[in-house]
Amino acid sequence: MWATLIDSTVQAYGLVLPALTAEEREQYYAESRISAGFLGLAPEDLPANWHAFQQYMETMLHSDVLGVGLAARHIAQQVLTGAGSWLRIPAWYRALTAQLLPPRFREEFQLACGERQRRSVDRALRWLHRIYVVLPDKLRYVAPYLEAQEKLAGRGYPSLAVRLMNRLWVGQPSLLT
Repeated sequence: MWATLIDSTVQAYGLVLPALTAEEREQYYAESRISAGFLGLAPEDLPANWHAFQQYMETMLHSDVLGVGLAARHIAQQVLTGAGSWLRIPAWYRALTAQLLPPRFREEFQLACGERQRRSVDRALRWLHRIYVVLPDKLRYVAPYLEAQEKLAGRGYPSLAVRLMNRLWVGQPSLLT
């Protein structure tokens, strides 16, 4: 789980902002290793650097260690349709998710990734490139991050905007209080 988060974060970043340089990827990876401890991963169990991490990812993606079962397909379908939420997940976002997956997993998750979906992703990315950099922080960052930033700044309770965004993102007004 941790490895896919690290890898997909770098991919997603490069979709809307200039891709990280080799040096920036190395720094990002080094700093990300700290978060692995939150999931019970010991530093000695992790690849030593970005290059070794990429080799590990490649090995895992082509191994039979990973696979998609019925439960994972069901969960993905719920997440990608917004089940249990009043929000509907946009088609372009579902298409982008499918496009970012390695072909094997896209097929195992039974996600569409045809020409129509590719055009939808291309259109969305053109817009994202234009608007992302001018969006206010409240829209650029997920609410739990914004709440943590307010807490670090000494604010005792999240602002109204952050509480509303937390409701949207995680279903409750605050995670830290």
